[in-house]
Amino acid sequence: MKIKIKIPLSCLITTICTITAILVFVSCKSFLKETGPPPYKPEVMIYINNDKFVISVLYTVLDARDSMKIEFIKSIKNIYVNFYNTEKKLTRTEIKPVIVNQSNSKRINMIMLARGEANIFDKYSFETIFIDLNIVTKDGDYNYYKNSKDLSQDIIFSGMKNMELVPFYEKVDTTYLFGVIAKRLEITSKEYLPNSEDFRTEVLTKKNSVQWSSNYKKDYLMSIQKVKPIKIGDYFIYTMNWDKRKNQGGSVSPGSYNLRLTIPSFPDYYTVIMDFPISKN
Repeated sequence: MKIKIKIPLSCLITTICTITAILVFVSCKSFLKETGPPPYKPEVMIYINNDKFVISVLYTVLDARDSMKIEFIKSIKNIYVNFYNTEKKLTRTEIKPVIVNQSNSKRINMIMLARGEANIFDKYSFETIFIDLNIVTKDGDYNYYKNSKDLSQDIIFSGMKNMELVPFYEKVDTTYLFGVIAKRLEITSKEYLPNSEDFRTEVLTKKNSVQWSSNYKKDYLMSIQKVKPIKIGDYFIYTMNWDKRKNQGGSVSPGSYNLRLTIPSFPDYYTVIMDFPISKN
């Protein structure tokens, strides 16, 4: 006994299209890069400035021989930041990466900086927000997930009318590298450096007792200098190395400190103060 089943032509066409789409996806899947964590972990920092969430993403290259990391950084086209809470997606922010290689130090080969803002601070706190960084490169996409509480920093800015500063620090073996990335916002003819000191760093206790200052017992060449960067929209990296030693001798004990980073310009200093934990190792 033969049973004949009539299938409508429209259903048959839909079925064939679906099977074709599945086969195409399977055949192409081997050529697509799976979404996963990036091969190099970025330094991500979130803080509050003018009642906005500010997020900065940094990739730092100290060694010019680290060609694979350099190529990866150069391949980054865009970074999208997705903000979530436990209930829903809050907002999505696109932040454009910028490669900066102008510096006052030979210790820095290049830094990739991406910085953005989100207007959600008035409704939500760090404890309830998660972020997903979608790093888009020419070779594929990567994702980096974090609770914003783990990335949050208490940062105090002063003198930021003409420049925007992004602070950072990095542990290098047994020493630390401190720095700020400065972006020129406005030009003023009254601004200058009175001597050869262009960047000052200080490590302080939580009670503001100075443990180390980069200008301790230093003599600087008295000469008027321009404050870099000079042109609007340009960037410049200021850095300083520290060997964990106090100005008065001996090593600074592990613990929680403040880091004060200053461009000592006149008539007004540019200063950033941020939390700075010192580990045992």
